[in-house]
Amino acid sequence: MSAPLFMFKKIIPAYIIVALLAIGCKDQNKTSSTTSSTSSTINNKIAPRDRSINSSNAYNDIFLDSTSVEKFIVAESLND
Repeated sequence: MSAPLFMFKKIIPAYIIVALLAIGCKDQNKTSSTTSSTSSTINNKIAPRDRSINSSNAYNDIFLDSTSVEKFIVAESLND
């Protein structure tokens, strides 16, 4: 009598996993059609590219070196 109960306990989780996978795949197909219409709406809202940035003005001289930051924290006795 315990053998059928043991098999039943193995089969139920398998059915649940298969059902969840089927539901997940079904929802994915529905959202892909709405995603394509949404992506076309998003593409219409993209701002134009800023072409005023070029190689002469793109360089930034502000870099943080972790060693210099650590030395500053130690020198100023700041809390972490």
